[in-house]
Amino acid sequence: MLGNEKESEEDLDEREEHMILLQLAKEREELSNVAFNFFKKNTAHIEVLREDNHLEKTYFSIPPFCSAISEVRYLNKDHFLICK
Repeated sequence: MLGNEKESEEDLDEREEHMILLQLAKEREELSNVAFNFFKKNTAHIEVLREDNHLEKTYFSIPPFCSAISEVRYLNKDHFLICK
């Protein structure tokens, strides 16, 4: 009977470990989603045509004060209007 109790304790430990690992995986996925959304919201890119005619994407962070700007209206490719 002692052997069965030891096996059931080991099974319980394995199940507890499995549940902990599942919880950690869930938390890691949630944090990854939060981080992804943060960078998606706070990062932008421009495309730069270099002198050698190669197009290059340049990524940069968007400063926090830019969130105060509610709308940008482009009048043409060189001029834009910022509306609040």
